[in-house]
Amino acid sequence: MIKNPDVSSILIGEIHDFSPTLDAVLSNLDILADSPRRVIIIAEELNQVENSALQSALKKAKKGDVDPLKKMSLFKEKTIHTYELIFALFSVGILIQGAENKKTNPFIGSEEVDIDVLRKMEAYQRSTERITVTNSEFARLITHFCSEETLPIFIGGAAHVVALSSKDGLFDPGLQGRVKNSVSVYLIDSVSTVSITESFPYKAADRELTGQYDYMVMTNKKTLYKETFSSIDNLNEKVDYLITVLDKLLHCYLLFPRNATVSLPYDLEPILEAFQDDNACQCAFKALRTIFKEVTQEKEKLLEKDKFSFFTRSKPISYSKNQLALALHEDLAELLSVSSHEKADKF
Repeated sequence: MIKNPDVSSILIGEIHDFSPTLDAVLSNLDILADSPRRVIIIAEELNQVENSALQSALKKAKKGDVDPLKKMSLFKEKTIHTYELIFALFSVGILIQGAENKKTNPFIGSEEVDIDVLRKMEAYQRSTERITVTNSEFARLITHFCSEETLPIFIGGAAHVVALSSKDGLFDPGLQGRVKNSVSVYLIDSVSTVSITESFPYKAADRELTGQYDYMVMTNKKTLYKETFSSIDNLNEKVDYLITVLDKLLHCYLLFPRNATVSLPYDLEPILEAFQDDNACQCAFKALRTIFKEVTQEKEKLLEKDKFSFFTRSKPISYSKNQLALALHEDLAELLSVSSHEKADKF
């Protein structure tokens, strides 16, 4: 799909907070980075006001800045996973841009949200304009990036992507109806079922509207990473990939301006399980876990010292990718040794 020159853009619909979209991107960074066309991610959860700052941050990353997102105000509200997405994309030179603006969401930037404002926000979310006006604005931005040189990938709520109809007829043409030659993908998180379905019927239950996606993909974090590990033939290269993935993960948690370490095990374990399943091995990863524990504890102590300042850090945390690599090679010494002997026996 990414290599198909006839596809103008890829439109990913998700259920907010219950989607494997982040991991689908992170586990396929190399594919996105190697795309014949320059990939640009357009995210509903980000604001267009931040786009210039995001462009500047990407330039810093390309120049070797290890903390290009430092002092970006949007992370006062965004989660570690938004930070993780942007940090990972920037690490391979991919730009991400926000889609929301005052037209799509009049309440963006509201400083005080009292009961009255909250009710208005809820009413707007249920309104026709939240679909029609928002889709028009999103489509304009996506189309702006469509070209022979660039491939925009939109990530947003499932109800925005495809044409929706009510019992009375067409309700809205959706992004796909406005962006010519685009492909729609409905991405669903599923632990028990992994599948790809073509021409998937979609229903926006809260609005009694229906549509049809080109594809529906059911998957999960562990499966996505296992597929990536399986695509790598050499064990040493698999380990190198694991080191790279875990290094980016740990750096995100260290650089994120708030304490989000409680989420780290939920990000870490499926990746380790995927590696073990792919290589049919069991490993406690004691050395690796020791590094993660020590580094995150140090992060928590520093945040406690800097708790009255969002942007200030007392000092950089002592950690390097080389430490992580040494720990993993220690943990996987037996597996790597067996692999080396098997190769030697072939000769």
